[in-house]
Amino acid sequence: MSPIRLSQTISRLQTQLGPELFSLISDNTGPRAVHCRHHESSHRLNTPTHALINWTAARFIANKSDLQLPRSAVLLGSIAPDIPLYFLSFGGLAWFHWWLGWELGDVMRHMYNDLFYNNPDWISLHNVLHSPLVCILALICLRLALSATRFRTSWYVWFFSSCLLHTLVDIPVHHDDGPLVFWPLNWTYRFSSPLSYWDPKHYGREVMAFEGILATGLLVNLIVAKFRRRWRNQSTQELQQK
Repeated sequence: MSPIRLSQTISRLQTQLGPELFSLISDNTGPRAVHCRHHESSHRLNTPTHALINWTAARFIANKSDLQLPRSAVLLGSIAPDIPLYFLSFGGLAWFHWWLGWELGDVMRHMYNDLFYNNPDWISLHNVLHSPLVCILALICLRLALSATRFRTSWYVWFFSSCLLHTLVDIPVHHDDGPLVFWPLNWTYRFSSPLSYWDPKHYGREVMAFEGILATGLLVNLIVAKFRRRWRNQSTQELQQK
């Protein structure tokens, strides 16, 4: 799956699955590392933007280093840190709201004000690939286990590098709900950024506007690059036929 199709698929899933979880919640934010302390609408660009950023960065590195890019590792790593919280959120919605009959607002407050910050299972699942420490340690272990050549081309190296880039992008745009930087050694410390990707009290509107411009620019760049490659391939084939 190309990064463009992946981005479109994620956005479509968020649109199709989101009405009850996202749109009907007047006092909640999106499905990622957010909580219910503010009145915000859902933000649907975030995970697709990660995929676009990571793919663009990986292509740049691969082209400069003349490496074969493991597409699946980069794309999966770009979204993998967010996946556990999606499952936790939909699972919590199904259990507390649909099965136990809790009010939707109470469910969201319980999940994102309590479980997200205090429940060991939620903390672990959300931070297992969001923690920079985990990703760095994984890369160190891989470097010790692999030769320099194999390290540069390893699927797992690209995967954990993509996860690391994901969380490094996350940290500066989360005010008090970002990744646990030193998990599992420290279960409480989060970098307190002056910026938030959603909270207007911390430049959320400006960050969202910048994110939208960035995502659009990266998407256009990928589309243009794709057509350029196709045009070059066609030109090469025509020259060979002559």
